[in-house]
Amino acid sequence: ATKEKNPNLQLVPQGMHPAIIYGVVNVGTQDGDYQGRPTASNKLKLVFELPLHRQLYWKDDTIPSPSAMIMDFNYSVSKNKKSGKKSKLLEAIESLYGPLQETQFLTFDISQMLNLKIFANVIHYTKQDGTIGAKIAGFAPFNPMMINPDTVIQTNKPMLYSVQMGFECQAFAELIYFFRKEIKESEEGKAH
Repeated sequence: ATKEKNPNLQLVPQGMHPAIIYGVVNVGTQDGDYQGRPTASNKLKLVFELPLHRQLYWKDDTIPSPSAMIMDFNYSVSKNKKSGKKSKLLEAIESLYGPLQETQFLTFDISQMLNLKIFANVIHYTKQDGTIGAKIAGFAPFNPMMINPDTVIQTNKPMLYSVQMGFECQAFAELIYFFRKEIKESEEGKAH
């Protein structure tokens, strides 16, 4: 809150970037809406570090930090029973691990994605306020033939948390402030 952002920050360029999934965070059941109707769904956030894209994020920084980006998912590793359509999270998992059988995707341990090196596809888009933003549109397995894995070094401390772990644990205390705030606003957080 006391730091001032660097006004010269650049968007992560579009295209494929080597990245590391350094955060797997279940933020609980969040309110939303779909086509004007209120909804509630369990949300998962994957946090990516892009070690080769570094900037001075705050005015008083002297050492560039890697870019970090977040992807949001409904925490559903399943197929729609009527349409057979895969959930966005299942599609993401299969992009890294290949096709899964039903018993595999229903029991998939999402925490195994933590600290995984990948290639992230960054795209630019127009935000609601008219400014341009960058986001990860998808990802692919890491290919050591394309870039030396030793150059893709993780800087950020890993984050692994699920609301089922409770609110008194060290993992919750170590989360980034805005994740803790979002979790507190979840159904589970309000009940706590």
